[in-house]
Amino acid sequence: MNYLFIIDPPEKLALYKDTSALLMKECLRQKINIFYTTCDAISIDSTQNIEVECSQILTINETITASKKSKNNINYFNKIFIIAGYKGLLIKKEFDHKIINLT
Repeated sequence: MNYLFIIDPPEKLALYKDTSALLMKECLRQKINIFYTTCDAISIDSTQNIEVECSQILTINETITASKKSKNNINYFNKIFIIAGYKGLLIKKEFDHKIINLT
């Protein structure tokens, strides 16, 4: 399973109380691959594919440890979580069987 979290930059999160951080910690505990990106790292290529520049989260303790950024097609992710502050973000694409959650 690969989950994507569209969040503020990790250094801006209050990890001890942020709901996104708590959800990500639980995903790690369940051995789910989790990735994060920011709103400005999502693009649409010339063939109308949505691409995401993201990093895989490896650990969450006092800080978030993540891999180097890489690009993935949006279809790589089984679920996508969008923080409440990004409710105005509109991605115009059919997500067959995708669940988009607002955290």
